[in-house]
Amino acid sequence: MSRKKREKIKAQKKMNPKKEKYMKFHKEKSGVLDLSFPDLADDTKKEIRADEERVGTYLRYALANARREEKMREERKPR
Repeated sequence: MSRKKREKIKAQKKMNPKKEKYMKFHKEKSGVLDLSFPDLADDTKKEIRADEERVGTYLRYALANARREEKMREERKPR
């Protein structure tokens, strides 16, 4: 059977009545997710910024202290 004939037969076939009945409940799903963050109030933005700064300073000094302690440990090791 040629491709044209198959397409013609396929077009002539009736849709399953059950499928036809429930077709209205199937929504088209887009492949793109819409991730938009809510608009925050100015006070909330300030709090978030302050929190991020605190975490940043803590990490900066914590890493510096850890490096300093590691150097001191290596210097104390007998060779």
